[in-house]
Amino acid sequence: MAIRQPIYLDIDLLQNTADYLEIGYPVEESVREKGAHERSAGGGLGVGVGPAQIGIGGSRGSSDEVERSYSVPVRPVKVFNDVLDGALAAGDVLDLTAPGAVWSASRRDMVQMDGEADQSGITTVGALLSKALPLMAPTLSKENPAIPPEFMTLFLGGGSGGRALLFELHPTSAPIRVYMQLDEAWFHRNATPDDVSGEVSVFAVIDQIVPEGASFDLTRYLLPGANRAARRAFSPESTRDLLAKFGQADTALTVDGPVWLVRPIGIF
Repeated sequence: MAIRQPIYLDIDLLQNTADYLEIGYPVEESVREKGAHERSAGGGLGVGVGPAQIGIGGSRGSSDEVERSYSVPVRPVKVFNDVLDGALAAGDVLDLTAPGAVWSASRRDMVQMDGEADQSGITTVGALLSKALPLMAPTLSKENPAIPPEFMTLFLGGGSGGRALLFELHPTSAPIRVYMQLDEAWFHRNATPDDVSGEVSVFAVIDQIVPEGASFDLTRYLLPGANRAARRAFSPESTRDLLAKFGQADTALTVDGPVWLVRPIGIF
């Protein structure tokens, strides 16, 4: 099997998965080696009269103790492949890549899926709001006089730190909708969210299952820089008004079940 090259790799979740499955997970370590370095010096002495001489040779030597230090780095791509192969071999992963696979699982189950991925509209709008809302704090405070401007700024936060990104995965013939929650801190090497859009394979943990008849709230991805208190302070009406100001009045704020929300360990 060709090695899987992840574009997204959650190292913390990968290590926890390896520990849970009791699959060896190497850690970065420093190695110190000691040895001896030999030094030698040679010389000769001629003894005799005339052309007949006797050569006497000799050498003197000593050794110095040397120490060499270097680091052995973790190879995360190898670890990812080892963990996924080991989990598949042990039957610990629900493999949904085969035609006719049964889409029945429980929360915290591990799954492997193939499908077409795209970034949700709610995340796209949220990225815009995370930068614009702190600048709008004085105006929003006037509309909400009970909240002073400085508190409004703290409530809304900003675009700093890792954001939760929401992607929808469209597996072939899946009877449910699948959303992936990604952390922008875990894109591997030079990958970006744009690299996730398109045909991908996903190794993930199911984080939430929304049954039929219930709905999945997307507003936490709409205000990624805001804390929970700030999000709760926005009523559905005020949220709609806010979206309308940005020309995004038709953005969906909920998704009807059945829905899976998964946290990818790796996307490749």
